[in-house]
Amino acid sequence: MRNSFRWRISAGLVLAAGAAVGQTATFEVASVKPAAPLDRSQILSGQMHVGMKIDAARVDIGFMSLAELIRVAYRVKPYQISGPDWMASERFDVLAKLPRAPPASRCRRCSRRCWRNGSS
Repeated sequence: MRNSFRWRISAGLVLAAGAAVGQTATFEVASVKPAAPLDRSQILSGQMHVGMKIDAARVDIGFMSLAELIRVAYRVKPYQISGPDWMASERFDVLAKLPRAPPASRCRRCSRRCWRNGSS
């Protein structure tokens, strides 16, 4: 039961990550892991892995919740997203290799199309 729940969380995060960067949710490789707890010394030194970076053919997302990924993909306000509490409280690190790098200007525009079409 616990493994099934983790698999669903991982699948949801990978799909949201794909939408957030404007691709269909197809990756050559994707890794989804629970994020490490906040560490004050790492935050102050700038070493904490937080936020989203798109670098060439790679997506690197650190310490983000599924609710945040959906918010970025759809450009919606936090109050417009509803679901189980873990969607906002659980934090994850996602690292995915894209088949090809999208132009940065297409990222958000394509993310909405990906979610609308239900691509997987």
